Amino acid sequence: MRKKLVSRLLFSLVIMLALTFLVFALSSLIKGNVVDTMLGGEEAGTISEEAYNALLHQYGLDQPVPIRYWNWLVDVLHGDLGTSVAQNRSVASLLSQRIGPTLLLSGTSLLISIIISLPLGIMSAYKPYSIWDNFASGVAFISSSMPGFMVCLFAIYVFSVKLGIFPTYGMYYSNQPQTIGNLLIHLALPALVSGLTMTGGLIKQTRSAVLEVMNEEYIKTARSKGLAEFKVVVRHGFRNALIPIITQISLSLPYLVGGSVVIEQIFSWPGMGSLIISSIYARDYDPVLGCCMVICAVVLLGNILVDFVYLLVDPRLSKER
Repeated sequence: MRKKLVSRLLFSLVIMLALTFLVFALSSLIKGNVVDTMLGGEEAGTISEEAYNALLHQYGLDQPVPIRYWNWLVDVLHGDLGTSVAQNRSVASLLSQRIGPTLLLSGTSLLISIIISLPLGIMSAYKPYSIWDNFASGVAFISSSMPGFMVCLFAIYVFSVKLGIFPTYGMYYSNQPQTIGNLLIHLALPALVSGLTMTGGLIKQTRSAVLEVMNEEYIKTARSKGLAEFKVVVRHGFRNALIPIITQISLSLPYLVGGSVVIEQIFSWPGMGSLIISSIYARDYDPVLGCCMVICAVVLLGNILVDFVYLLVDPRLSKER
């Protein structure tokens, strides 16, 4: 198992290097840079070419992409994630403020998705082609077919504009203390929207997995022993269907952490997603690289953690590894 863990960590490191280089290379292809943003407006036409080139040299933007990436990577290995020129702050300090809200939103969204999807999927498998099954299939269809930004706009229109229940932006009211209640009321709508957009796949996977094991011989044996139907379905059926369900949840991790860009931008949630968007607009790519590296690390570590969850759910897998 130790060899397996080491190999997964090394493989994850290779993926992170490839992803950060890809982002670095693609950002270099975009027209303009942070110097152009700094010199926007009237100053852009008055600065001399020599002064412009001097600024490019100062920020290392006159070097080839591989050399710039290597310099960035060396700085990262020394604990320096770079500096946001647009905000005149270190990337590490920006990430320390933004990673918490992103993980809070992502974790709450995942919890909401699990709370909604698992009961619907189990009931759908326990009573196929019933009203429960039709309702769960309808929820899964709507969740899978509607784009996330449409769900966001619809939720804002209904719950904020028309009903006035939830606020539409930020983590706190600016004129109130930053209490837990203040945070929860701002968190509710974006987390609910993000969670609902993931329920479709999880409902279908739960239904399929539970429905498959409900025809196994040990389920018939448990029923023949007179066990309560709830214990048969949950303890014997659902428990043995957990592996594909956990796999489906792990496949949601990239969307949860990386896909929060749209949710955070629409709801003005101060996480890494909104930092990525504002940095792209400013052609300030060090924060973008830092955010991508953190998102990649969270997703990869989450997948490694899923492997350990597999072993807890089914200890027999340890003999295969």
